[in-house]
Amino acid sequence: MPSGYGSSQADIINQEDLLNIGNIAQMFGEMLEYMDKVDTDLEAMGTAYEFSEDLGDISKDENKELKGFYKEIQCEFEKETGLTVFIGYHDSGSNGSCYDAVDGVYWWVDGMYELTPAGDKMKGIVSREGWVTYG
Repeated sequence: MPSGYGSSQADIINQEDLLNIGNIAQMFGEMLEYMDKVDTDLEAMGTAYEFSEDLGDISKDENKELKGFYKEIQCEFEKETGLTVFIGYHDSGSNGSCYDAVDGVYWWVDGMYELTPAGDKMKGIVSREGWVTYG
């Protein structure tokens, strides 16, 4: 069976810039305090939430509480920007390439682009694709 690289792309906001939006810095601090209390971290959260899963190392109730903090951050971001933010995690050493622009916890933004009126006419005919070169 052949193997190779698959491509991924996202519109990334660095965490420092994220924390400068609205009240996100305060909300983020409260979330980190809770994460310390239940003995988990952003890496575990990013890994699980990237696949829409709960964190396996904390209880169901703790997962529910953590998701509450996360949703508050998402709602504040949307209120301030009109966009949606998500957390993810990528280990370029184990699952990627030394050339990856993303490594570790990352925050990605959805809703950055709108089709132009001309592009809207071609929706479903033209698709945005990504690729990597292997070799």
